[in-house]
Amino acid sequence: MRKVPMFCGPSVPKRRCLAQAPKDSCSSKCIVPCRQLKKTMDVGQMQRQWIDYTKSLFLEKGFLDGQFLQLQQLQDENNPDFVVEVVSLFFEDSERLLKDLTFALDQNGVDFKKVDAHVHQLKGSSSSIGAQRVKNACIAFRNFCEEQNTDACLRCLQQVKQEYCIVKNKLETMFRLEQQIVAAGGSIPTELSFIG
Repeated sequence: MRKVPMFCGPSVPKRRCLAQAPKDSCSSKCIVPCRQLKKTMDVGQMQRQWIDYTKSLFLEKGFLDGQFLQLQQLQDENNPDFVVEVVSLFFEDSERLLKDLTFALDQNGVDFKKVDAHVHQLKGSSSSIGAQRVKNACIAFRNFCEEQNTDACLRCLQQVKQEYCIVKNKLETMFRLEQQIVAAGGSIPTELSFIG
């Protein structure tokens, strides 16, 4: 299990006691106090939710590939913020590149070498964190840069922006789930055996 750094995000929703009794009414006869049992069940439930959610990002939707797992394996107690930091840099870099691409394609005389260089950089950044669908959209984009097809490049830019926004939202959701698990006293499962 790995620990996840705390960062801003929504708090864990509060739930009613399992016995439907007021908070402080847990009997001293209980083997495991209701609040402690509830916390344990909540952590286990959140961990299963995280596993299912993460599994869907790889297997069902293809948003991420094995490169993201390799990135996670580089995180340890000495650098517990590693994945969040790398992904945050990806977000910053991608947003800058998408703005640069929008500007470059809006010019009268499109400099396709410059556009291709930006797309190449975005493809590399996407590949380095395992953002598979963004990377694949960039590959198609680069083909249209070679053809110097402005209309197709504009369509590809919209596709890349859409894929980027989706993977950003998915990763932010995953990080919030991790934050909630840690805030509840749990740890993040490290064995993701569903990935081949």
